Order: sequence, then C-alpha cells, then structure tokens
Amino acid sequence: MVATASPAIQKATAGFLKLSKDERARLIHEFHECEVRAWRDEMARLNNAVTGERIAIAWNMFNLKLPVETIIQATGLSIGEIEKLRGDS
Repeated sequence: MVATASPAIQKATAGFLKLSKDERARLIHEFHECEVRAWRDEMARLNNAVTGERIAIAWNMFNLKLPVETIIQATGLSIGEIEKLRGDS
C-alpha cells in the first residue's frame, strides 16, 4: 500500500501519477529513458571493445614470454582474468 510505504516511494508514486496524466511530460520522460538506455548500451559496447583489446594485448604479451606482473600492469587486467586467459583456472 502506498499509504504505508516509505516517503520516497510515496513521492515517486505521486510523481508517476502526475506524469501519467500529463501526455507531454510522459512523452518527454519516455524520450529521456530511451536516450539513457541508448547511452548505457553504447557504453557497454565500448567497454566490451576495450576489454577485447586489452585481452588481445595480453595474449600478445604472453606470446612474447613477458612476466604476468608486467602483463597485469600494462593491460589493467586482474590476476583472475589473466589466469582465465591462460587457462589456469
């Protein structure tokens, strides 16, 4: 029940009810939500690309027989990620 909910939930519910009655405000909110979702998707895509590059660099460093500590420092990968890449775990 909203009546027994926390003040934050009551405030959010009141805002939602007001927003749902105002078509223009609702459309602006939906547009904003779409923009936020698109931004998050793009950030995830870029993060995956960067991680892939770091893994490729680490793999090349393994092939050069560089110490694991150097690979960690150069790529920023964790020891767990390095072990997984090498097949240690």
